[in-house]
Amino acid sequence: MTGTAGRQLPALPRDLPAPTRPISFVCVRYSAEFTHNLRASGCVHDPMNELVVVDNRRNIFFPTLGAALVHGIGKARHDLVALVHEDVLLLDGWQAQFEASLRRLEEHYPDWGMVGAVGRATDGTTLGHWSDPATPEPRNTLAPDAFAEVDSLDDQLMVLRRSNSIHPDPALPGIHNIGPDLVIAHRERGLRSFVVDAPSVHKFADGAGQRITSPGDSRKLRTRGSLTWQAEADVSRAWFDHKHGRAPVRPGPAAADAVPQPPVILIGRGGGGTRLVSLMAQDCGLFIGSQVNISGDSIEMVPAIYRSVLRKLKSPDPWSVSQIVPDLRAAAAAMLDAAGGPDPWGFKLPESALLLPELDRAFPGARFVHFRRSNESTVFRRTHMTARLDNEIGRATVPAAYDHIGRRRALILTDGDLVRMAATTRHQTDLIDDFLSAVPDTRRIQIDFDETVAAPEASLARLARFLDREAEGRTITDAVDQGRAASDTPQFPDADVTLARSILTGPLHKTGHSR
Repeated sequence: MTGTAGRQLPALPRDLPAPTRPISFVCVRYSAEFTHNLRASGCVHDPMNELVVVDNRRNIFFPTLGAALVHGIGKARHDLVALVHEDVLLLDGWQAQFEASLRRLEEHYPDWGMVGAVGRATDGTTLGHWSDPATPEPRNTLAPDAFAEVDSLDDQLMVLRRSNSIHPDPALPGIHNIGPDLVIAHRERGLRSFVVDAPSVHKFADGAGQRITSPGDSRKLRTRGSLTWQAEADVSRAWFDHKHGRAPVRPGPAAADAVPQPPVILIGRGGGGTRLVSLMAQDCGLFIGSQVNISGDSIEMVPAIYRSVLRKLKSPDPWSVSQIVPDLRAAAAAMLDAAGGPDPWGFKLPESALLLPELDRAFPGARFVHFRRSNESTVFRRTHMTARLDNEIGRATVPAAYDHIGRRRALILTDGDLVRMAATTRHQTDLIDDFLSAVPDTRRIQIDFDETVAAPEASLARLARFLDREAEGRTITDAVDQGRAASDTPQFPDADVTLARSILTGPLHKTGHSR
């Protein structure tokens, strides 16, 4: 074995014959980790092979990983196509070892369908030969045999035959379940899948080239389990289960009558002080969840809202989109059931701005409270997760916003935080304005941020009248901080300020998805 600061790497034999079978390596580039992992692998630069790199940095150019991989496979020349993650290192001697193991497999199964480095047997046992940060030493379940049949493959490294014309499904949402879906596709054609002794080094280095020796060294691993990551995984798994006729795991009660009364939905741009409207709503006796965070967000609705945003913006499959309304209703029903059926009720999440038609269908007769702050003061105050690329929701909402304003998606990667915040704010406030313009006056009200800061009691009274309630509390009075509202804004480059203002106030130049 070779080592790297506490993490041992697989040792490959040096006396194997030189490889003779060319490989097209197809990689979807997401981040700088590509440079320090797959691109640093010697075999991808061998003139016998080819490296096909699909640019999908921050997942902004293709809606799904499957769509990006299909694009790359279409450019491949060789019959052996290796689909490899950008964060996989293939050590010197890897291709000779792969070919030797493949020869042993072909002595028994010449018509194999797909092979990989890591997979799972039907009983869930992990099989293969690989290194990852979870353990200090590489794991090898194959000795003394050089291959094993599997029920699914880990998509960090998979090799298929282009001549079989079996490709990833571009409709599979997100980045998950590519391997299991491909194994099933091959099985349906009578082709079996295997792991072979061709060890991968998963997450060898980070985007700065620093060695990854434990899960905590990898930002990607650290963010697994976040609410946005989990939402994307849930959307992918639900689609996968539906495609293959497996029983779905429902998020909660889904009966149409499980939601008693139409809700009051509090909407506004994230980062625009919407915490205040949550406080006023609660002062009026409106139940907005048993779990409300410091920003006044209804935490119990977060998973369903996140899943719905991803389904709407990133899932090309109609079935995924059809799940938005029942998912929203099920989440609301579960929240209300856990609290004993409170009435009146509602919820507040800034991401609701992206789902207003869907929310209207999910909750007929719902009333909408729009808490409005000037776009410029919102944008120049701070950024919001829907304007950042460090989470799955932002990587869906930022491209949608650039499409809305007619700005090329490639500029997302070079524009500053202020410009991305301006684009997403313009998009979301336009969505709110367009939707509310068709909602009857009896079902909508707009409350101004600046007026609330200046006279919180007056705004509270307006909301109480709209809800036909008496104000039961006065927490809004204590919560208003005029100093915070008027605090200095961060400094930005003049060019970014000019561009942000033009985005907020200028005409739209919608061109659809443009790279």
